[in-house]
Amino acid sequence: MPQEIPKTISRIKEEGKLRKEIDDFIQTNSTRYENALKMIRDFFLEYQRSSRGRWILYRIESRGDNQRGKELKEVSSILEKMQRKSYPVSKMEDIIGLRLISPYVSDLKEVVRYILAEQDKLRIHENQFHGLQDLFEAFKRLRHFEELRLKEFSKDDQLKSLDKIFPEPKYEPRADGYRAIHITVSLNKPVDLQDVKCEVQVSTSVLRALTDKTHDLIYKEREVEKPYRNLVSNISDGLFADDLQTEIVRKEILKRRGEETTRRRGVYIDHSRISIERVKSETSVSEEIRELSKKVENYIKDKETLEQIQDAIEGRISSYFGGNIEYDDLTNDKFRHTVIDELGKPVEEKELGIEDIINYVKEAKKLQRNLDALIERLIALVDTTKDFLEYRILCQMISALAMSDDFGRFDAHALNCADRLINIAFDKKQVAEAHSTKALLLYALSRFKEAYEVIQTGILEAEKTLQDKEPLLLARLKNSCAYYAAERIDELSRLGEPYPNEKAEKEDLEHEAHQFISEAFDILKSLDENITNEIPRTGGNQKQEVEAEKTEIDRTKLFCDETKIFIDLVCSSSVDDIAKSLTKAKQNYDEFCSKSNRSSERYIPFIKQYYAKDIRKASQRLAQILKL
Repeated sequence: MPQEIPKTISRIKEEGKLRKEIDDFIQTNSTRYENALKMIRDFFLEYQRSSRGRWILYRIESRGDNQRGKELKEVSSILEKMQRKSYPVSKMEDIIGLRLISPYVSDLKEVVRYILAEQDKLRIHENQFHGLQDLFEAFKRLRHFEELRLKEFSKDDQLKSLDKIFPEPKYEPRADGYRAIHITVSLNKPVDLQDVKCEVQVSTSVLRALTDKTHDLIYKEREVEKPYRNLVSNISDGLFADDLQTEIVRKEILKRRGEETTRRRGVYIDHSRISIERVKSETSVSEEIRELSKKVENYIKDKETLEQIQDAIEGRISSYFGGNIEYDDLTNDKFRHTVIDELGKPVEEKELGIEDIINYVKEAKKLQRNLDALIERLIALVDTTKDFLEYRILCQMISALAMSDDFGRFDAHALNCADRLINIAFDKKQVAEAHSTKALLLYALSRFKEAYEVIQTGILEAEKTLQDKEPLLLARLKNSCAYYAAERIDELSRLGEPYPNEKAEKEDLEHEAHQFISEAFDILKSLDENITNEIPRTGGNQKQEVEAEKTEIDRTKLFCDETKIFIDLVCSSSVDDIAKSLTKAKQNYDEFCSKSNRSSERYIPFIKQYYAKDIRKASQRLAQILKL
């Protein structure tokens, strides 16, 4: 016994020495660690903020959430780990940490991809896959693919630095059933924080809930009997199986929503394109905005070119990452892809191979960098712009770029710009245009109820003035209002569980949609009669102007016809009504395409998209009526 006393005293002294080392380190570096954590958290918050449905990251946690604001690891935990791992406090990688919670297992892969795509901001030091073997294997294939890309296309010898870009992943099967991805990261800027490491844990909400319940019992208690560990592991296996089942349901739902979501974003981008084209003829717009408009236009074209093979390429890559095809199949086999138009008709067939895959990845990364740079410049310019016309053009360019971003990172910026556009509107025409701009953006984001309410407010505020001075603009606004009302009716019809006021809301919306479209037709009829009487009495340039106005009236009438068709389809209750509406949609489509000229070519994408939408909507309504 006496011999054990000196050993105990020695351990106490050693522990005291370590505690002092920890206290000194924290006192010296706590501010640096807290600053680094804030910047890393902001990095993920930027990814989290999206207006498009759900968030891939719907919760971000740090120790401060459970330690009354204290973000650094507890001294006792640091001491225990130092004694167990036998390394100094300066080498610890989890003094600060974040937990990223996602709804679905597939989201974990997207989060990792996001980090990898932002290597200029975060550096990955280590990544461990705990109990997620399929994701681990997919990540290894991703690293292998990156190695191939560097080898084939890099002029510099970047393979030597591959470990810095794509560290070799580690896999750890856990007897307690714990499943998560642990990624150790640090900031690339500022330089004085590069040595501060942060452990980021990525998991699903279901798996995180089990970890929270069993953390102190299983993880902290090292001597838990094997039967209890096995019991927790079995529970984890069952929950993980449920997680994967929800994944299957989610894929089916997203597949059905995907086409329409893409179409709506495309409509917004096409509208923005027309505005960007008008910049060329606006003498009051600054040269900087002109230059930026060209860059935005070029970016959208490049993105659309890339999207022509996106599904085929990403499907091939996913097959490789998922282990469905071997590496040799990826690098040696050719595969075919058919390009289709808005109506689903094949227009071109392509044969693709490994070079197309690698070039796609390379071009996608280049476009991502271009997008970030463009958005950053536009946002900086927005903050200094006071002119309404210039601000509206900038707002539309930011929104168009936001719609083309795969992560939805800039949706909030676009909405903020639209809000400010309304606030700086000076006269009634500007008020109406600002509300129309925001409503169209909300429509593209599938927020139909808000879109309808915003444009309705714009009409109420400006209707009297527009009726006298800008009747054609008023007709367009009323047409848009009717269209958004119909979209909201359709959304309510798709809801599986009706809420108490749904029936009354649908009835009100149907009445208002028919009223707005009827008022739009009345305005157009009056304008058309006046123009028809005026054309014979004019000549020269004035006659050309009047004829151009007549063309705009006819074009607006065509879009109003399309809105009326959509309202009828959404509200139809018989097969005959649907057939009549679809026949009318085909007539409109054929008539516009046969009469189109150079001035109306830019509207062809809208007509094709709306006609394709009518076909899909007709099939959905038939399925509902016939209860298929």
